[in-house]
Amino acid sequence: MRWGPVVLVLCAWSCSFKTVPVTPSDGTSDDAPLPGDAPLPGDAQEIDAPAGLTCNPTACGAIGGSCMPDNHCRLQINGANGVTCPAGHFCDITCGATGCRNGLVNCANAVGCIVSCGTGGATDTACDSGVRCPTAGPCTVTCNGGTACRHTAITCGAGPCNVACLGTDACGDKGVDCTLSQDCDVRCEGTNACRNGAVQLPVGKCR
Repeated sequence: MRWGPVVLVLCAWSCSFKTVPVTPSDGTSDDAPLPGDAPLPGDAQEIDAPAGLTCNPTACGAIGGSCMPDNHCRLQINGANGVTCPAGHFCDITCGATGCRNGLVNCANAVGCIVSCGTGGATDTACDSGVRCPTAGPCTVTCNGGTACRHTAITCGAGPCNVACLGTDACGDKGVDCTLSQDCDVRCEGTNACRNGAVQLPVGKCR
């Protein structure tokens, strides 16, 4: 099995782009590792939630979620509609293979969000209408499917933002907008992942 390239965005105050081949399953590779590059995880790195979280069962339940022991509002969406995380909440949102494809996953007024789009299938179209991260809080988005998050950008806020686009055309047409983030970590893995929209660079540091 051949894998597509992993595109890394490496930034301090200026940026350069590298394409890093994935080592085949037999362990062989024609390319030496890049010095100083730490291994990347399979999904976007989860960012710690702010301290002192609370979850209102009524507000969380109104969007089909449940308050968890960690005070996150957690929900699973398999239908095509999008969802808006209640203001002041930290939401864990899972959109199934075709979940959230016709509506925005909107975390703009949340204190933090973890969004998982797709199940890794070649035809997954989850989150095709985009994900909007919190205006100021942390955000983790994983687009795991052939066309997950393809037609609308993942938009980071000013907080730390970790995004993984793990399908052949994941995030392919609009890419990832990191322009407002102070700390952005983006992984684009797949033949055409982030290809047309690319990664819009942030005001702070990025990887």
